Amino acid sequence: NLSVKKKIIIQCTVIFILLLGIATQSIVRIRNINRNLTIINDINIVKQRYAINFRGSVHDRAIRLGDFVLYTDTEKRAVTRQEINDLNVFYQESAVALDKISLEVGSTPDEQQRLADIKKSEAETLPLIQQVLDYEAQGLHDEAVAVLLDKARPAFNLWLDRINAYIDLEEEQNQIITDETRSQVAFFQVIVIVINSISIAIAVILSIIIIRSINPLSKVAKSLNSIAQGSGDLTAQLDVKTKDEIGVVATSFNTVISTLHRIMVTIKDSVSALNLSGQELVANTQEVQSQAGNIDANINDIRLQIKKQTERVSEVSNTMKSVDG
Repeated sequence: NLSVKKKIIIQCTVIFILLLGIATQSIVRIRNINRNLTIINDINIVKQRYAINFRGSVHDRAIRLGDFVLYTDTEKRAVTRQEINDLNVFYQESAVALDKISLEVGSTPDEQQRLADIKKSEAETLPLIQQVLDYEAQGLHDEAVAVLLDKARPAFNLWLDRINAYIDLEEEQNQIITDETRSQVAFFQVIVIVINSISIAIAVILSIIIIRSINPLSKVAKSLNSIAQGSGDLTAQLDVKTKDEIGVVATSFNTVISTLHRIMVTIKDSVSALNLSGQELVANTQEVQSQAGNIDANINDIRLQIKKQTERVSEVSNTMKSVDG
């Protein structure tokens, strides 16, 4: 019962709402994906890079400390000690940067725990490094070797293990976020496919409804064309199933056709009546003509009788004159 205009408005509105839903979902999903990529690229990978710097510094310091103990050349020892100090500076720069980013964006409880373990190992190992260096400076080589092997080496190994655990944690978090991002992308693809399918289905259904609602117009045009050519069926009626503008036009067309049919029937009846009257008039005329002929014949008979009578009267008169003479 809806008008064609309302049907079109409903179709456009439904499609617009579905498209708006897609756009909204797109914005939400894109924001989530962007957030996840930001966490991976700007946070976790940065933390992981600083932790890798930790590992490089600790690993190289362990090697340099062993070299320092093995070297007997004073110049080489001086160079090696400077390298140990430079590696410590590099470590501290990365530590400051890691603490800053952790403070700015926050850290998970696991990150905080593993970072605390790393700092604990740092606090335990740095004195051992210094102790080895001091023993060597004092000429206590055996004591330096004992500290290096018995205390410093296990401390370095534990320190590296804790740094690797932090790096692995960041890698695990990146993998989790990556999987979540992929899941969101896959889910969004499903949503887009479903909404697009629904949009297409609704568009097709509403288009079919609109086409069916305007279908009577083609029948109206065909009927009018037939009527214009004089071959139209004035008894035919359109099947009206809607109450919209097209339905009103079809109903009005049926009314006009019915009226024309009644007019044509009336004209046909009138023509038949006129034909009958004409036939009766012709018959009456023929009868009058026949009666007129009879009248003429009677008049001629009367004339003939009068003539005969006149002749008889003349004869009688002549006879009487003869008698009198």
